[in-house]
Amino acid sequence: MKKNLLTFLAISLLTVQISAQTAGFFQPVPEKAIALRDGLARSVFPEKYQTFHLDYTGIKTALQSAPQEFTAAAKAKICIISLPLADGTTDEFSVWQTAIMEPELAARHPYIRTFAGESLRTPGRTVRLSHTARGFRAMVLQPDLGVVYIDPYVVGMDEYCIVYDRADLPQDKTRKPG
Repeated sequence: MKKNLLTFLAISLLTVQISAQTAGFFQPVPEKAIALRDGLARSVFPEKYQTFHLDYTGIKTALQSAPQEFTAAAKAKICIISLPLADGTTDEFSVWQTAIMEPELAARHPYIRTFAGESLRTPGRTVRLSHTARGFRAMVLQPDLGVVYIDPYVVGMDEYCIVYDRADLPQDKTRKPG
C-alpha cells in the first residue's frame, strides 16, 4: 500500500512539473512581423489562419518526457501539452510517444519523433504530433470529424507556425506537405 501511494505521489508530482514546463510554447504573432529568409516560401494557403511564434526547442524538450504508448505512465497522463486551435482557443492534451518505424530505422533517424494524444477537456478530440528535420506538426482530430492543422509557417523556419482548420483550405487546392 505504501509503495502504491509513493508511486502515485511521484507520478502526480511529475505531472505537475511537466505541465508547468509546457505552458507558453505558442505565442501569437502578427503575420507581418514574420520576415521570410531568402529562398523560403510558404506552401500552405488557407483562407483563414493564425500565426504563432513557436518555442521549437522547448516543445521538443517537453515531448522528450512523453511516455511510450500502452504504458502505465501514458495512462497516468504525465506529459501535458497545450496547443492552439483554429478557433483561437487552446486545448490541453495528454501526449505519449508512438513508434511508427521499425527500431533499426528509428535508430538511424533519431530526429524523427512521433506522438499521439487525447484532449483533457473535450471527449473524442485527439491529436497526432511530430517533429522532424522539417519542423513541428500537429493534426487535431475533432469529434465532429473536423481537422485542425499546426504546420511550419515556412519549412526551414522552425520558430513560426500556422494554425488553421481543414475547412479553410481553398477547394481547388489540396494541403501540400511542406
